Amino acid sequence: MINRMNVNPRECRVNCSVCFLFIIFTMISLSVAEARQQKLVWERVLGDTSHSPQGVMLYHPQAVRTDDGGTIHVLQKESIEKFDQRGRHLGTITLKKGKGPGEFAQPVSFTIDREGNYYVLDEYLRRISRFDSRGRFVRSFIIEFWGYGIELWRNTELVVLGQGDGAILHVMSLDGEHKKSFGAPLSSVGNLPQAAMNPRFWCVRSDTIYVAHPMRYEARMYISEQHVKTFTGSKQFQPPKTRPTRGGGLGVAPLEYISGLGVLNGKLLVSIFRMTSSPSTLEIFDLGTGKHVQGSEVSYWLKWIDQNQNLYFTEEDRVMIGRLK
Repeated sequence: MINRMNVNPRECRVNCSVCFLFIIFTMISLSVAEARQQKLVWERVLGDTSHSPQGVMLYHPQAVRTDDGGTIHVLQKESIEKFDQRGRHLGTITLKKGKGPGEFAQPVSFTIDREGNYYVLDEYLRRISRFDSRGRFVRSFIIEFWGYGIELWRNTELVVLGQGDGAILHVMSLDGEHKKSFGAPLSSVGNLPQAAMNPRFWCVRSDTIYVAHPMRYEARMYISEQHVKTFTGSKQFQPPKTRPTRGGGLGVAPLEYISGLGVLNGKLLVSIFRMTSSPSTLEIFDLGTGKHVQGSEVSYWLKWIDQNQNLYFTEEDRVMIGRLK
C-alpha cells in the first residue's frame, strides 16, 4: 500500500512566497552593505609639478599637519612647507642642517600649538626645537630617549612617542619639562632585539592615543593614559627578514607593517605597507566593537586626518589628499 502525502496548494504558494521574499531581502541587504563600503577618492596633490600651481617640489615628506585656519604644513628634511587648502604654496620655514641650536640632523615629526608655535622633533639629536609662528628659532631641549613622534597634548602640553624609562609615551611641558610617562613597552617578537619594538606610528586625538606595534598587526588605544583596547588584524604580519650586523647585532627588515593611523567618524583607519607581492592597503576598524569593517588598496602612508575629514598620505615626493566617499 502506497502512502501519499497530502499537499496543500495554498501552503505551497505561501512557502514559495516566503522563500522569494527572503531571497529578495538578502539581495537588498547585500546591496546596502556594498553601498556602505566607502571608496577613497583623490582630490589634490602637493609637491607634484604637474598638479601644484607653483611647482613646489617635496622630498621625502615626514609629517603633515593642518592648523585651525586650515593651512597645510608639510615637514621634510630641510624645511616645513605651507600650503592652503587648494594646494597653493604659501611659504617655507627653513630647517638648517647641523647640530647647533635650531639646526637639524634628522627631523621626523612636528606639532603646532594654538599660538602657531612649531615644535620639531629630531630623532638623531634626541632634541625638540621650538619656533615661533614666523619660523624664528626660540629654544630647544633634549629628551633622554629615541623619539619618533610629537603631538600637542590636551592643548597645554606635549606628548612624545618613544621607548624610554619603561614607557612609550612621555608628557612634557611646552618648555621641555618632563611631567610623566605611561604606556608599557610593546611586546617582543621572537628573538628580535628590543630596539625593533620602538613604536613609530601613532595617532593622537584629544586625550585618546593610538599606538601601532612595529612588528605585529595590532594597535593599542589609550584614553586618559589608560590602555583600554587593542585592535588586531585577522592575520598577523609575515616574520621580518633579519641579518647579522657588523657590530654583532641583528638587522631587522619588516616585510609588512602599519605605516599610519587615523580616526574618522567612529572608525580607526590603519594604513598597511607591504614589501611583498600583496598590495598595500587601508584598513578600517569600528572603534566601538574593534571589528574590521573594510579594506582597500592604497600604496601610500597615512599621516593625518583634518577637521574637514580630508585624509593626507605621503609618498616619496608628494602628499596625496583624499576623502572617503
